[in-house]
Amino acid sequence: MKASDFEPLTPEEREQMYDHVIYEFESVLDLPNYHDDGRLKECVYLKALISFRLLDDFFSFDESKNYKPDDVFAWQFFEEGTVQRDFRGKEHVETQCNRNRINKQIAHLSKMRRDSRLCDSSKAWKMGNLNKIRPRIVAFCQAILSEREGELSQETQAQFMHLLELARKSYGVSKDALCGETSNVSVTIASVSVQPAS
Repeated sequence: MKASDFEPLTPEEREQMYDHVIYEFESVLDLPNYHDDGRLKECVYLKALISFRLLDDFFSFDESKNYKPDDVFAWQFFEEGTVQRDFRGKEHVETQCNRNRINKQIAHLSKMRRDSRLCDSSKAWKMGNLNKIRPRIVAFCQAILSEREGELSQETQAQFMHLLELARKSYGVSKDALCGETSNVSVTIASVSVQPAS
């Protein structure tokens, strides 16, 4: 479907999508405490990286591309105007190189999983990159809370307010990178924890 054929969501469609948007925001903002269990840590980081990649698409929209007709983008939550334009644009927060890595080494079972040419040969996953999406989450939550206040249930409004608070917090990363290869599920990508800074 051509980008030009996409329209803003209807109120009913927005209501159906709020929980899904909240879920994806939580996946990169509210990482659970996984203690020392390497398998749980792996699940947390895999989920966070997939949600990060999904949100990178959610917050970008290339007018020259074709999309699947059921794709949803941030700008579609708003009518024509400044707020909508703020969320329209083809600029991704993540580099194409790292997007390709997530695609080939995590999101798909691919022959490229062991290919060191996908980015750097160390294959270190920099979980601090999750912070790149925070400013867009902040802007989206602020816009939803001001533009859609009348249609949000009390629960949904409280969830967006909580996410806004989480997104404004900075995260401390105990190492610059999470080291490890993603050649298969048994080789972990997670080696350090990311905890909210107090």
